[in-house]
Amino acid sequence: MKVNIITKLMSLLVLFICIPLFVSAHTKKKINHQLIGIATHYGTGLHLKKWGGSGLLVDKNAPIVAHKTLAYGTIIRVINIKTNQNVIVMVFDNGPQAPSRCVDMQPKQFYKLAPPRSGGFKAKIEIINVEYACRGQNYDCLKKRFGHRRLTKEDVPELSW
Repeated sequence: MKVNIITKLMSLLVLFICIPLFVSAHTKKKINHQLIGIATHYGTGLHLKKWGGSGLLVDKNAPIVAHKTLAYGTIIRVINIKTNQNVIVMVFDNGPQAPSRCVDMQPKQFYKLAPPRSGGFKAKIEIINVEYACRGQNYDCLKKRFGHRRLTKEDVPELSW
């Protein structure tokens, strides 16, 4: 009987020690999410047109990007690995389609990190803030949050305007 109680207590002790360590390690892994790939830019032909699933108007000067897997509204830092320069932008669409590329950027933010006429650069992506991030496949959540207009500096001042 004493052995059975001691065994149960030991099991509970192990659970109380191991589960918080596992959860803590898992949470830290998600918060410190980083991705390395090629950052590119797209043309200015989308200026003031509806863009992708976010439903907002695209302003060619807005600090917005397309990313394959991050939720719309996620704020990320894009860092040029070679120069260590960075900009802070918001994910507005999914893409790019090429497997080696990790983000498509607006030209204004792209040329803050890369020389003119460069096709792309090796970049590290860090998640900064998920406060505005949409959950699941809710593609219109940014449109609902910001209305039928373009994103402004007053909406999200922490971006690299």
